[in-house]
Amino acid sequence: MPLDVNKRRQLLEIFREEAVEGLRVISRSLIACEQADSPEARKQAHDEVRRHLHSLKGSAAAVGLMELQALMHELETFLGPTSPEDGRQVDIALAAVETAEAWLQRGVAGEAISAEEVSAARQALTAPATAPAKAAASPPPAVAAPAPVASPVVAPAATSAAAPAALEPGREGGASPAPTVQEVAVAAAAPALMRVATERLDDLLGKGEELVVAGARLRPQVQRLADLAAEIEAVLFEVRRAERARRRGGERGGNDGTPLTAWRERLTEIKKRLTGSRFEVAADHERLSTLTTTLLDAVRVMRMLPVGEVLESYERAVRELARDQGKNVRMVVQCGDVRLDKRVLDAVRAPLLHLVRNAVAHGMETPSERLTAGKPPVGTLLLSSETRGNRVAIEVCDDGRGVDVDAVRRAATERGLVPAAAVASLSAADSLNLIFHPGLSTRREADTAAGRGVGLSVVYETMVQLRGDVRVTTTAGGGTIFSLLLPLTLAATRGLLVAVGGEVFALPVPSVERVLRVAATDVHRLQGRETIDDGLGPMPLVELASLLQRVSTADKRGRRAAVVVITADGRLALLVDKILDEHEIIMRDLPGGLSHIDVLAGGTLLEDGRVVPALNVDGLLRAAAARPVAATVAKADSRRIVVADDSPTTRSLIAGEVEAAGFVPLAAADGQQALQLLDDNDAVALISDVQMPNLDGLGLVRAVRANPRIKDLPVVLVTSRDSEVDRQLGAQAGADAYLIKKEITGERLLGVLGQLLRRSGRAT
Repeated sequence: MPLDVNKRRQLLEIFREEAVEGLRVISRSLIACEQADSPEARKQAHDEVRRHLHSLKGSAAAVGLMELQALMHELETFLGPTSPEDGRQVDIALAAVETAEAWLQRGVAGEAISAEEVSAARQALTAPATAPAKAAASPPPAVAAPAPVASPVVAPAATSAAAPAALEPGREGGASPAPTVQEVAVAAAAPALMRVATERLDDLLGKGEELVVAGARLRPQVQRLADLAAEIEAVLFEVRRAERARRRGGERGGNDGTPLTAWRERLTEIKKRLTGSRFEVAADHERLSTLTTTLLDAVRVMRMLPVGEVLESYERAVRELARDQGKNVRMVVQCGDVRLDKRVLDAVRAPLLHLVRNAVAHGMETPSERLTAGKPPVGTLLLSSETRGNRVAIEVCDDGRGVDVDAVRRAATERGLVPAAAVASLSAADSLNLIFHPGLSTRREADTAAGRGVGLSVVYETMVQLRGDVRVTTTAGGGTIFSLLLPLTLAATRGLLVAVGGEVFALPVPSVERVLRVAATDVHRLQGRETIDDGLGPMPLVELASLLQRVSTADKRGRRAAVVVITADGRLALLVDKILDEHEIIMRDLPGGLSHIDVLAGGTLLEDGRVVPALNVDGLLRAAAARPVAATVAKADSRRIVVADDSPTTRSLIAGEVEAAGFVPLAAADGQQALQLLDDNDAVALISDVQMPNLDGLGLVRAVRANPRIKDLPVVLVTSRDSEVDRQLGAQAGADAYLIKKEITGERLLGVLGQLLRRSGRAT
């Protein structure tokens, strides 16, 4: 009996889920056959392949996808009863799996597979393993192979073109094509299904039924409140009528003697009933809130997917790219049961794929190069994940040649990212971070695997969007580790509301370690910074208002409220004006004009309609670390010069020149910090960049000229903006000199500075 359309569609969706998982296991098991170090392990992997092939063959026939069923049958015959030991045989089998993935998408979408495509696929599997299989003349699938199979779901077909061409294995001469950013983004953003265990659905159903019961309990209470409101209105009507009667009686000199006692008793009774209803409504509201929170938590748990499934899916891409480049790479996955929100996991697929391909293309050596370096000929690529507090860390670690830091510096100089004069002062960490700049690559020529400097910038940009972080460490000849720190979820979370400068901000509760009260005697200065010790060791203490460019309204005479936050980089105590409450908050992205503000993670809407900024704890930690350290001046007559620049490299270079000339440099990362330093110190000059966060150089100069105490201070603007209009803007703001960074030398800077100091009488 033929199935109706709706029933068949449901069956196809179920089969698609089964097939995606089955093809993923087949692909991994084929690679395991090739890499097995014992006959027993090889046989076990081969048995897994045959079991899933047989199951998929029967299921495909049951839902009417006969072409896919035929392909599974041919692949089963091709592999035979014994496990493949020839890499060429594995190549052909993996190519058939790619074809099956494409046919699966098309079959579920209702697209036909032509007889020519079926014939070409069969020919590829029936031809001798020593002869490359010839594919039909149709284009390959539009979606890159590794991405769709990585997930427990499959996106609908992107085009009607099938993938018999994918049956052509082992392309010679050159690396396998790298999936573009657009292709991976399309694959990640496509509509998808999720597998949900029946017991979890039953649990959700039970909680939903409880919500219905709780809602039903509110209906009679609402009716009782309406009845009470009607009774109150009736009493008010009697009162108004009595007042009118009294006025008329007063005019006649009489009194109607209205029984006020009866009204009082009636209102007292209404009050009692209203109080009882209020307690009932409050109890049911609490019950509803608890059920809603529990339901949301259950849904969040359902959305959490194993990180290992994504990492394991890259095995085929690693194998193919390594073979194409003449390398031998073994991929190892260590994840345990670490899980991430599906939205986070989908967003990080592309960055991870870039890092994996980058490790093989850039990091790994050929077998001969590894033997020469005293390493085993087979390289190891370790993909791991672990939970760190309220975050998940995913690491891509290779034991290859490591990043050539000097090559990164040269490439950055050639592309104008860093002035040639500043390169020598860059630390190894700063140099490594340059690889995340768009367009930077240490390769002289780009190929299909790497070399255009796009992938790592995509990694960085994605981490910013996810409110995560990316770090890199490397050892010359010892390998490289890329670490991605990701939030567990982008959904609702608990937020601690704090008042700062008359405004309300939200701190994510998972990042809050504790709340305490701080007295002035608890504060100590360590290496120029204020710290406190809560028994777990000293940690920086910072006024949150200062990090947010606000003015604190707290009474600073007694103990003050402080929130201790913790990240992967350490702990920080934030002084706040007041701790308000803890709320469920739903994070929303910031508008484009605010997305660059590091201390903000997003915004949330409270129950009363207020929009509250949510703070980024990592950004707060970075902002606190960037604050200028209180300067310790050895001599009372030391001449101080404030140096303001948001670039640590430029700031350090200028400060070094100033210090070498006998001045005391006071460094600031933006105009706001520079103003604070000018207020706290008797500086003889100001050297400032123009483009800075919070308060730019032009605004800083205008603020200096508007301050009677420092309005005559010599000001030098040092910037990369060299147009005549920019020079005029600097002059209009009140700058005494305008120097271009690419043209500046130490002698010229100090010469201009000396002239201005002599002119202002501050030369000595």
